[in-house]
This record gives sequence, C-alpha cells and structure tokens, in this order.
Amino acid sequence: MIKRIASMKTLTRDIQDAVMAVRAQPVRSVFQRMQRVVREASSMTHKDVVLTLEGEDTEVDRTLVEKLSDPLTHMLRNAVDHGIESAEDRIAAGKSATGHILLSAGHRSGRILITIKDDGGGINHERVLAIAIK
Repeated sequence: MIKRIASMKTLTRDIQDAVMAVRAQPVRSVFQRMQRVVREASSMTHKDVVLTLEGEDTEVDRTLVEKLSDPLTHMLRNAVDHGIESAEDRIAAGKSATGHILLSAGHRSGRILITIKDDGGGINHERVLAIAIK
C-alpha cells in the first residue's frame, strides 16, 4: 500500500511538471517590450538611460507573462522619471551622465523573482514625508 501511494505521488508530480512545462514560456517577450518603454520615458524626460535585461529565458506560466506587462511598465517609467537624476545632477554626484536600469528574472526557492534596480539617487524621504503631511 505504501509503495502504491509513493508511486501515485511520483506519477502526480510527473504529470504536474509536464503540464507546467507545456504552459511555461520565457519572459523574453514582455522584457523586450520594456526596452521601448524605457526609451520613450527617457525621451520624454530628456534623460539618457540604458536598460539591461537578464534572465530573459526564465520561464513562467503563460498567463503571468501578459500580467507582468502593466506593473513592469509602471515601475520602469517611475524609475526613469523619479529614480534616475538629470545628467547634470548625476555628473555633480560623481556618476556617469547615463542612468542604468537592470530588469532581471530568475528562479529563487521555487519561485520566480523579478527585480528592477536603478542607479538613481534613491528616495528623498524628507520630500515624501512632506508630501504625505500636506
């Protein structure tokens, strides 16, 4: 009986893995669209920004791929608009005039981790507090 249960568990796991493999697709399609988002946001804000993509072959369920588009678009536009400083401010801070944003995907502990990092000035906590109080 125990052998049959173990066999059933293995078979169930194999079926689940097979179904997930059929439904999975790389995040490449949505990641590559983000290049245009950053290019347009850079043009509108008159900032020079480079987007680097990593982990484009990371596979996720196909229903999630399309659901990623809107939140990634919003976060990347915010990174260009509010995170990356003007070229003058960057140079004054000892940085390159060009801002850099990294968009990456990878598997971590059985989950998909999507990361956005920029080399901007960070959050101005005093300004956020003043706006919140206002």
